[in-house]
Amino acid sequence: MALTSHQSPYAGETILKFPSAKTFKPGFVVEQILGHVTHGVNLKRVLKKEESCTPTWIDVPFRPQGLEYRLPPLSVNWTLRGSFYARSMLRSLQTSELDALFVHTLMMGMLSGSIFQEIPTVLSVDATPLNLDEFAAAYQHRRFPEPVEALKLRLTKQVLQQAKAYVAWSDWAKRSLVDDYGVDAQRVAVITPGADLGLFATSPAKREEGPVRILFVGNDFTRKGGDLLLECFRERLQGRAVLDIVSGSEEVQPADGVSVHRGLTANSKPLLHLFETADIFVLPTRSDCLALVLGEAMAASLPIITTSVGAHPEAVTHGENGLIVEPGNAAQLGDALETLVDNPQTSRLMGKAGRQAAEERFDCEKNALQVLHLLKSIA
Repeated sequence: MALTSHQSPYAGETILKFPSAKTFKPGFVVEQILGHVTHGVNLKRVLKKEESCTPTWIDVPFRPQGLEYRLPPLSVNWTLRGSFYARSMLRSLQTSELDALFVHTLMMGMLSGSIFQEIPTVLSVDATPLNLDEFAAAYQHRRFPEPVEALKLRLTKQVLQQAKAYVAWSDWAKRSLVDDYGVDAQRVAVITPGADLGLFATSPAKREEGPVRILFVGNDFTRKGGDLLLECFRERLQGRAVLDIVSGSEEVQPADGVSVHRGLTANSKPLLHLFETADIFVLPTRSDCLALVLGEAMAASLPIITTSVGAHPEAVTHGENGLIVEPGNAAQLGDALETLVDNPQTSRLMGKAGRQAAEERFDCEKNALQVLHLLKSIA
């Protein structure tokens, strides 16, 4: 492991730090919204079993405690609020004791460039800011006037330059890092977040009794296309299938053939039971980067219907482990639903292919260890 140096609090003194040969000490900063919460949970579970690794975790909540987070500008800007919290927590640690640092997402690292100069850092992205601009309205993300956007681009490039390596959840995100921000492609590892495959190992035979069960999981009901799915279900599948909706949104209510499940958490037994008893997973999202739930659906051996947004076509190969439709296209969504409902053998074969893809590319245990290996390689 390479020798690193850190500035001592005493003027002019440099401390040379030799990382322990027995224990590797990485720090993990993880954004705590949407699927990033589950990503953090999976990383913790896997790395807890690594005896040679003693990680420090900094979970960045959407609304941290403290007066400064309830007042502008921190109260009105998530990137500023999250990156300020992350920097404050890192500064409160003995950062010289960390061998390497993993920051997910890029937004959480925007104010920590100076720390990345002290600690070898991997910056992890599900999407770049310019990727997100593709879905600006759906994410309530507002583009500023061009001079401000140019300044944001320059500042983001400066932060990215301080990292030693990068993780992108997809080739879609990697392309933006390289093409839009000038990151060296050789320093970007594409590592998907993955799912806990052991939790989703199910027997397809359990799904053969009763009507076809369709599963939707998404708290942001409209952005995830839940309203469109509900419309298609009522018009084309009422009486031929049942629909389970997992969402915290109040936009949807139970109805004939439609069950709504609220308050279910990632990897919880009630949610896992819904995956186990489903026949088809549908996420007709209008905007997404790479929905973590796709890996979970593949792990559960479910065929997937989703849209062509973001990196979804990388996860779901049309005609192989699912079907891809255009976002907002009710006719295409309805046709895809009827194709899988009316052809159970095709559906099962796609689900089997999905499980194989999960084992190859979406296994959170293997992928978390890849992250750990990358951190060790830069320390």
